[in-house]
Amino acid sequence: MFKFHGINQTASCRARMRKRVLICTAAVVGIASTSARAQEDPAKAAPVRDTGEIVVTARRVSESLSKVPVAVSALSSEQLAARVVLSDSDLQKNFSGLIVRTAQTNNAVNFAIRGQSIDIYTGSQPGVLPYFNDVQISSFNSSGYYDLGNIQVLKGPQGTLFGRNATGGAVLFNSAKPTDKFEGFLTGRLGNYSRRQIQGAINVPIVDDKVLLRVAGDLERRDGYQYNVYKHVNEGAVDRESGRVSLTLRPTERLTNETVFQYSRARGTNVQIEAFSAYACGTPGVSSTVACLYSPSFLNQFPGGYAAYQALHPGSEAMPNGYIDQIAFQKVLGPWKVNTYAPSVHRGKDIVLTNSTAFELTDDVTIKNIFGFARTKTFDLYDGVNGGPFTLQSLDSSMASTAQPAYTGEYKGLSTKVRSISEELQVIGSIGSLSYIVGGYYSKERKSSSSPIAYLEIAPFGQYLGYPAGYQQSVQMNDFGTADISKALYGQLTQDFSSIGLEGLKLTGGFRYTWEKFSLTQGELATSRLYTNAAVNPSVIFETTSFSKPSWNVTVDYQVTHSLLVYFAQRGSWRAGGVNGQGPARYFYASEGGNRFKPETTYDFELGMKFKGDVGMIPVRANLALYNQIVKDVQRVIYATAPAAFAVGGVSSLLALTVNIPKARVRGFEFDLALNPTNWLEIGGTLVHTDAEFLNGKTTLFGQEAIYGTYADTPRWSGSVYGAVTVGLPNDLGALSLRGDLYAQTGQWFSSQGTTVAPDTYLPSYKLVNARLEWKDIVGSPMSWALFVKNLTNQGYYTGGNALVPFGTNGAVPGEPRMYGFEATVRF
Repeated sequence: MFKFHGINQTASCRARMRKRVLICTAAVVGIASTSARAQEDPAKAAPVRDTGEIVVTARRVSESLSKVPVAVSALSSEQLAARVVLSDSDLQKNFSGLIVRTAQTNNAVNFAIRGQSIDIYTGSQPGVLPYFNDVQISSFNSSGYYDLGNIQVLKGPQGTLFGRNATGGAVLFNSAKPTDKFEGFLTGRLGNYSRRQIQGAINVPIVDDKVLLRVAGDLERRDGYQYNVYKHVNEGAVDRESGRVSLTLRPTERLTNETVFQYSRARGTNVQIEAFSAYACGTPGVSSTVACLYSPSFLNQFPGGYAAYQALHPGSEAMPNGYIDQIAFQKVLGPWKVNTYAPSVHRGKDIVLTNSTAFELTDDVTIKNIFGFARTKTFDLYDGVNGGPFTLQSLDSSMASTAQPAYTGEYKGLSTKVRSISEELQVIGSIGSLSYIVGGYYSKERKSSSSPIAYLEIAPFGQYLGYPAGYQQSVQMNDFGTADISKALYGQLTQDFSSIGLEGLKLTGGFRYTWEKFSLTQGELATSRLYTNAAVNPSVIFETTSFSKPSWNVTVDYQVTHSLLVYFAQRGSWRAGGVNGQGPARYFYASEGGNRFKPETTYDFELGMKFKGDVGMIPVRANLALYNQIVKDVQRVIYATAPAAFAVGGVSSLLALTVNIPKARVRGFEFDLALNPTNWLEIGGTLVHTDAEFLNGKTTLFGQEAIYGTYADTPRWSGSVYGAVTVGLPNDLGALSLRGDLYAQTGQWFSSQGTTVAPDTYLPSYKLVNARLEWKDIVGSPMSWALFVKNLTNQGYYTGGNALVPFGTNGAVPGEPRMYGFEATVRF
């Protein structure tokens, strides 16, 4: 159903798109008109059955999902369980328009909405920001997917009300709150790949309605699903645990304090990136460094030639044509096997503390304070390029002088630390028909990154490429830290015109002004210091830059009937510029050979409709959002080797620079529909179209023009269909429920230069089938059993990739194969 036929949209494609938009619009309008006719005569209107409405906080106050004039998808705790949402990879299949992308390994995940995400190694803030209990965090560890109250996905530019500016959206994770009951649950899972998992929570009202405590935890073990044919081991093993304590205090009727502390630890291994494509030596218009360097024709110039290289690199003897055979070999292996000697290690620790205090000053005014603290530490080893027996890149500098040494436990890999603290004060209230929220925000985030990188190992011929004595490959050390301080003042007003006879009409206006200060410190080991504008290289380099810009929101919404809401919104936002620690320490923009980059700004127009009511005798939910978004100075990464004129002492490193692409446009629509034909059946689906393109994709680097022509991580079409059946069993035996869904998407690029220097970076389309069968309240007990399967047809697919343009090779990360298991839950 989802086929891709080229990069540019043809006239027929445009016609089909217009047809689909008209069908979606007609469906919502038809539903609305039917409902309106029913409401004209209440006696003839059918009773409305519950269609699973949940409360969202998309505008920082609690509102009904069907009444909030914002494009938002949300799932309650019960819906998350029914869909088996256990990790980041499960979100994409269950939230329309959300793309979960990986670039080098499965443990480094970013979100994309409406074409807005983040390139690795840019130093940018993400285009889509995650929040935990209203606190913006750098990452949401997969161990956190337990005992959640709900997950909400906000689409489009954010910034007026939320903690940080974002150009694409936000993903809100809200933990389950303590209740005034003694209750809890325990869930155990067993599955393939030796999956063992236990999740649970216990809720204790220490003092009725005054002191409420909830403790929850998660423990998971699973073998890796990617088999390494070189080392004969499985990659991608999961070994993690997490615990959470939530405490609610209500000393008075008007004062509520909620504190949540979560600690998570992750171990295991990384899924390795797989060789996806490479350019044969001499291919015009692209770099083919790797194919040329690792080839018999090049190595036979040296004493012993290719045979001498093969003798030091086990596995290369099976590749007579050099590295280009590694690409063919990987295609034979398929998506869940890999060929690499590189070590694979993942270690992570997360601490998150959130505190929210709300004081009802009067019946109409509430003062709310939100405090957040988060700390993340990770350590990773993986093959960032996948060269198989050819050592293209290593995260361990000790491997620079010897080919493929044994693991000694002393590897130096990619080490990152992130520490953030935030404080937000809000005043929420109303004056007659005017409601408002005003506030101030402050956050400080510190990051440090250290990674020795050795690349293009060519033993025993290193001296012929000019490597330092004793080394067989080029070595560089990335060692830097950043500090990002954000301050903001904001306000938003909503006027309800019902009091003057315009029943159901509201106007919302919001404005925010943000000041960002960014600084970067490069350590004394960073080889990027070799590109400095200082006369004498200091041991430590410090750079700083500041930006300030507004964000805004204007929304008109009209409750046409009790069931139908229509709205129009115009928003603007931005994400800060900064300094890229992966780039050369020259305080210029990338076009001039430096490491600075400008802020990215955006504005959009959105028209939406939401319906929740009955059509005849059938309860229906339907949402439609059509949007057009303009993005300027788009932040993108570009890989390059600096020209000799920019090198010091004749040394030139591989650079990751952040460039600003002048202008892009993203437009499309998101439609979702759910209906209950009977009390025991629910069916529905989603359809998302994203048309993203660079209107001006030209930039310069070291005086040379670079062209960005493909919009990465953005499938043109995606969608899902599902059905859920629930039937009661006789004699109080319980109830059976069966849910099945199909998610599909067209292919997507993982490079923004796919039409120029990075062709063959297009990932194919795929379809995933998932199912879950549950027996609830077994024989009247509080126990439930379930069988679940994800990716039922074992569809091979990729979730993202990395195009290393100067090397002329590209890698992709595979998604999960078929995962199935048994689940048992007891509630008390």
